[in-house]
Amino acid sequence: MLFLIVPVAAGFSVALVARRPNRTVSAALLAILGSLACLIAFGREGVLCSLLALPIIVVGLGLGVGIGLLIRKIFVDRASHQATTMGFLLLIGPILIFAGARIERPTLEHPRTDVISNTVEVSDSPEHVWTNIQSIDSV
Repeated sequence: MLFLIVPVAAGFSVALVARRPNRTVSAALLAILGSLACLIAFGREGVLCSLLALPIIVVGLGLGVGIGLLIRKIFVDRASHQATTMGFLLLIGPILIFAGARIERPTLEHPRTDVISNTVEVSDSPEHVWTNIQSIDSV
């Protein structure tokens, strides 16, 4: 959620608010740097891990910007009350983040437990197999 939904919501919001392409790009870059700074400042990730998360954040932000530009072109630019429409659309970001956190919570509270087993079946008597196993250096 932190690495994908938050950047998508940020990119979506940036695309709705910024009207010029260079403002959209500069706001998106600011959102990327802000996301990385928050990850480091709040102790969620270290510097190296944040740099490794950069491609995921960039993809999420780009996806959000693309969706935001499409939604702005389809809904906001054609609406008679653009401010009201944009206000409602901007509420989607926080709702998406809170819904994602709510969906993700059970997986964080109850970690998955897997049982891995390995079996070898030998077609011989237990006495004969046991004597052969005792002669092996490492099992």
